[in-house]
Amino acid sequence: MAKQGRINKNQSTQRVYEVYKDLVDMMTVADIKKKYSELWNCTEQNINWYISQAYKIFDSNMEKEFAKLATNQITRLMNIGCNAMQRGDLSNALKATDLINKLGGLYTEKVEANVKADSVIQVNFGGFTIDTNNEDEEDTAD
Repeated sequence: MAKQGRINKNQSTQRVYEVYKDLVDMMTVADIKKKYSELWNCTEQNINWYISQAYKIFDSNMEKEFAKLATNQITRLMNIGCNAMQRGDLSNALKATDLINKLGGLYTEKVEANVKADSVIQVNFGGFTIDTNNEDEEDTAD
């Protein structure tokens, strides 16, 4: 394969988006490499760079789509909660509020634990207790 001269930034960007389109169309990396090595007369290293840049665009777009989806879900839940409150249905209003808080990440809390090899691990979450001693007892009871 002959070495290709430098291309300008616009051509490079156009190539990245062509590779991106093929990735979205579920084309395999091997097929993309084959297609563009012949079409553009590029080295594999150059095509790998185009692919890595296309994946960055893909990741960025997915983050935006997930953010839109989360916003839509929160809006729907807010409407459900408001309608439930207007009907006096406090149970469903609280459930909607709880789901909004979970989607918004309000319940996320980082916890650090220093555990020694012989110590008992006990976790409380949502009214449930997880205890390593209970698991051993259940296993022996069976």
